[in-house]
Amino acid sequence: MSQLLLYILILFISLILALYIYLTWHFNHWIKRKIPGPKPFPLFGTFPGMVNAKRNFIYDLDEVYRQFKNKAKFVGVFVTRNPQIMILDPEICKDILITNFKSFQDNESSQWMNRKKEPISGSNPFALPAADWKIKRAEIVPAMTMSRIKGMFSIVEAICKKLNRYLKHIVESGQTTIDAKDIALHFTGEVVADVGWGIEAGNFVIDNDNHAKEDTLFLNMSKQLIAQTFNAFKYFFIAGIFPIVRYLVYVRFFPEITDRFFLQLTNSALQIRKSNANSNRQDFLQHMMELQQKKGISETEIVAHQLTLLFDGFETSATLISHCLLMLARYPEKQEKLRLEIQQHFEAHANTFDFDELVKLPYLEQCLAETLRIFTPLPYMAKVCTQPCELLNNDGVSLQLQPGDVCLIPLYSLHHDEEYYTQPEVFLPERFDEENGGIKKYKDMGVYLPFGDGPRICIGMKFGLSQAKAAVAEVIKHFELTVNERTRKDNYQAADGFIIGLDGGIFLDIKAFFIFGLYVYLTWHFDYWIKIKIPGPKPRVLYGTFPGTIDGKRNFIYDLDEIYRQFKNKAKFVGVFMTRSPQLMILDPELCKEILIANFKCFQENESSIRTDRVREPISGSNPFVLPFDEWKVKRAEIVPGVTSSKIKGMFPIIENVCTKFRQYLKNEIKKGTRTFNAKEVALKYTGDVVADVVWGIDAENLSTTKDVSQEKSSIFNMSKTMIAQNFHAFNYYFIARIFPIIRRFYYVRFFPEITDRYFTKLSRSAVELRQAQENNSRQDFLQYMVDLKEKKYISDTQITAHNLTFLFDGFETSATLISHCLLLLARYPLAQQKLRQEIQQHHHLVLNSTLNFDDLVKLPYLEQCVAETLRIFTPLPFMAKVCTQPCEFTNNDGVSLQIQPGDICLISLHSMHHDEEFFPQPEEFMPERFAEENGGTKKYKDMGVYLPFGDGPRICLGMKFALTQAKAAIVEVIKHFELTVNERTRQDNYQSADSFMSGLDGGIYLDVKEL
Repeated sequence: MSQLLLYILILFISLILALYIYLTWHFNHWIKRKIPGPKPFPLFGTFPGMVNAKRNFIYDLDEVYRQFKNKAKFVGVFVTRNPQIMILDPEICKDILITNFKSFQDNESSQWMNRKKEPISGSNPFALPAADWKIKRAEIVPAMTMSRIKGMFSIVEAICKKLNRYLKHIVESGQTTIDAKDIALHFTGEVVADVGWGIEAGNFVIDNDNHAKEDTLFLNMSKQLIAQTFNAFKYFFIAGIFPIVRYLVYVRFFPEITDRFFLQLTNSALQIRKSNANSNRQDFLQHMMELQQKKGISETEIVAHQLTLLFDGFETSATLISHCLLMLARYPEKQEKLRLEIQQHFEAHANTFDFDELVKLPYLEQCLAETLRIFTPLPYMAKVCTQPCELLNNDGVSLQLQPGDVCLIPLYSLHHDEEYYTQPEVFLPERFDEENGGIKKYKDMGVYLPFGDGPRICIGMKFGLSQAKAAVAEVIKHFELTVNERTRKDNYQAADGFIIGLDGGIFLDIKAFFIFGLYVYLTWHFDYWIKIKIPGPKPRVLYGTFPGTIDGKRNFIYDLDEIYRQFKNKAKFVGVFMTRSPQLMILDPELCKEILIANFKCFQENESSIRTDRVREPISGSNPFVLPFDEWKVKRAEIVPGVTSSKIKGMFPIIENVCTKFRQYLKNEIKKGTRTFNAKEVALKYTGDVVADVVWGIDAENLSTTKDVSQEKSSIFNMSKTMIAQNFHAFNYYFIARIFPIIRRFYYVRFFPEITDRYFTKLSRSAVELRQAQENNSRQDFLQYMVDLKEKKYISDTQITAHNLTFLFDGFETSATLISHCLLLLARYPLAQQKLRQEIQQHHHLVLNSTLNFDDLVKLPYLEQCVAETLRIFTPLPFMAKVCTQPCEFTNNDGVSLQIQPGDICLISLHSMHHDEEFFPQPEEFMPERFAEENGGTKKYKDMGVYLPFGDGPRICLGMKFALTQAKAAIVEVIKHFELTVNERTRQDNYQSADSFMSGLDGGIYLDVKEL
């Protein structure tokens, strides 16, 4: 028994050893010939992915490519045990495919097919040996000419409309996610069925219950055919290791059931077409009938040709379509660019969209080319040597190739090589722009071969591209695509297919984009200014004349400034568009003065007065800035006595006290080791403390040295910041509501959030009650004024809160913006900082440890100039929008008059006037001396109508005097006790942030502070 086990063991080991020898027999093949290459492994060869199926074969190829590409033009590899040559050099690729085609006329698949067992798949040109390929190619190529495809395009166009209806049905039925590959197969299947067999496959039929049908028979059979092809490749791979397998079992390339189905379908299609003598269709089926009449080809040969069309036009085209839609969904800016190209095409060509028009969409061409580069449907080629030839490697070693030798060309690797394609994994259609050399540039280099090249280039390429272009254009024209979370974010490709495909599938979220109705709606008013002969920049769809309001790439003021500079010497005013709404932009300072002062009766309201819903927002709706004129007069009369110079002087001890805290706060932070401060943040702490004390009579503790209130959600500091942040969101909402006013009916964004309304209402009520309980109180602050006003006029808690928040709005964010930017400019210009410090020190009351009082501030002219210059460069609200309230007339430079009607809006770009070299030489430079009294002071520029940091006329900012007073006090306190320099984190120019309606240096203001 033990001897038997020994024999069995010996036999087993012998078999293993024999198998090992068999599998490794050729492994010295390339070593003998001095051809470099990676080390092979038994069974795996140099491509383990082909055996273990853990990853796509292309990644094995790519590893070899990257390992050797700079060392050799070609390397020796092994597909399991079979030696093959892998080409790394693009010039040799071109030589194999084009120049020396006679030596490489066959594809490797020509060695696989048994034409006796599979007469249909065996007649596919891709699998035919050269002699037979020439015959079949000559039969099929005339059906794939551009003129023939153009004749078929009406079929493609009709199916595009079906696709559109089908997708709309999906969206309308509540389904938001689609399987892009499956939808693409529905489309290509419908096209191939109609073009190849003259039938409607029914892939886009909606049944009587308003449901999309499951896969049709044609679609199901087409999918089976492709799936079987993948199984056949596995079989051919195994048969390559053990050729004896071919004699024991055979796996068909196309399954018998699909052969029978398509044979029967072809027979029926031919009979129907022959019985319809009057048919004038110029489709593929018609060409097959003509070919049958001329050459007497059999129905089996016709089916073979039809399945060639199906193979190229079904799976391959669907792969291209689905992956192109994926990339456009991943890159919304590219999607929008393509949509704009399609939209402009329709605008110019009266909504025609035929074959000739497709070639007039260059960006569509580029998108498909880039998709084919990233997701090449057949990502490698295997060419068989048919005549002896010689290849010469980098090291001078030549290789004699013999008939039967196989050369692998890794298309995927060439298409993803950083040497040829920068950022190869990124979707950059522009790399194929004609200005950059187009597709031809890369084809000439031999590095762009999605369909192969030379005589055996894919026969169905033109047809496949035509239907893919049509489908992509149709989808992008009508729908907006985004990537569903089920779809992976990289380009990793599935292991279970010989045709490329994203691993895990392509799932896209889709919503209808009714582009043409929307286009008409958005552009309806675009001829408004042309009709009445008012000049202005050309508007763009959705953007109007202000793209910054949409894309958020830059502050709105820069859009305004471009227009101002373009037209200021040509017109007093120009017509512009806020998205789709016409508005007037004022360029002439005299006209600005007329709107704000001389003719104020015709422009009594701000645009914000038509935005706020006072029923929903009684507090923010009572802010004087947003009130309509009649109510503004009432509220202004209530609030103005609370912010007179005498009242502010009475409040100044509070400001003085906070200044002391401010100084101590900075000193303590410096002692702790802090050297760099966020100037805006510390300015907000200061203004927050001032406002809290003046308005509510409490210490907000923003400048406390023992606690950090910024970490407390319910602190005045954080609630104030929340309120201001909400304003920016509200402005975004108002912008969108301007495009689609219907939004206001079912969705509303508050100007002040509810949480801050409740917070400040409660705070105001408590403060008033506490003050009323203090009989001997002598504080002359804003709170006391509100208490007095309540007793006189019986105003409600809500009205008191509204007044308090008006004060907060002007005294918190706006003042902090002024303080922080003034300190920035003084830090940038140390001579100006020193000059201001000397003025402070020289003032007889302001020696180092003296007390600052209200009267002292007006005796510091250089301080006044520094603040004025800061307000010019960084105007807190850099533009104004005034609403016409009475009809009036403007006359332009060319003598054309314009009748302004109530509701019309006039934009005034304060930033542009404040940065105009004509009025302010070197406008980006901090030059406080330009506001010196001997030069005319601020009055000179206000009289010219070119200096309006707080507006002008009756609706000038109510909180201006208080804001300036606390800002000056803070600046004096800082400059008096500290030396400022600019930290390297702070940008060096004055470029302003895009994410705020108030001015603010982009990236923030960081200053290094040193105690004197």
